[in-house]
Amino acid sequence: NGDEWLTKWDLETPVSQWHGIKVHNNRVVAIDLLENNLVGQLHESIGELQYLQSLNLAFNLISGEIPQSIVKLHELKVLKLEMNRLVGKLPEYLGEMDSLEELSLFNNFLSGSIPESIGELRNLKILNLSSNGITGQIPESIGNLIFLESLGLFQNELEGNVPPDMGKLTNLRELVMANNQLEGEIPAEFTQLAKLEILQIQNNNFRSLLNLDRLDSEQFLVMDYD
Repeated sequence: NGDEWLTKWDLETPVSQWHGIKVHNNRVVAIDLLENNLVGQLHESIGELQYLQSLNLAFNLISGEIPQSIVKLHELKVLKLEMNRLVGKLPEYLGEMDSLEELSLFNNFLSGSIPESIGELRNLKILNLSSNGITGQIPESIGNLIFLESLGLFQNELEGNVPPDMGKLTNLRELVMANNQLEGEIPAEFTQLAKLEILQIQNNNFRSLLNLDRLDSEQFLVMDYD
């Protein structure tokens, strides 16, 4: 729907002059079409942009599913698709995008579970899947994301226990899991999260919050629980 974009591409000019496109050594390395009234679906050919390092299509009207081919973008460090109308499941082999440092998909209509392969994104610093319809349990492999600083799982349909391995996320500063169906108890391993400043876990079905008493309350800027 290029004719309806807020800032359009002039296809008569070199790609390097197109709005939101960054080219290095004749290769497209970044696409930033934030809030540009993009409508329609992402094409499988997105996976052919093998040198792409940043893709920001947030705050648009993109629908359909995330193409499975997106996992071929091994150089991609930033993927921002938040505030769109995406549906379907997260790509099963998401973990193949091993350069990713930021993955932001909040406020879409995604469903299904978080793939176990997410634990292979070992360079990830920001993961935001909030405000979707994601189901199932938080995979234990999430404990492998040792560089993670922000984890947003707010307002989904996650259930089951919180994995004790999340105690390995010692660089975590923000953890938001409110408004789900999580149960059991808060793992004792949370006492290892010494850098945590924001913790929001309210509106779940936790049986016990006793281990929260073992956390240093002075480290928190925000701490919300039932």
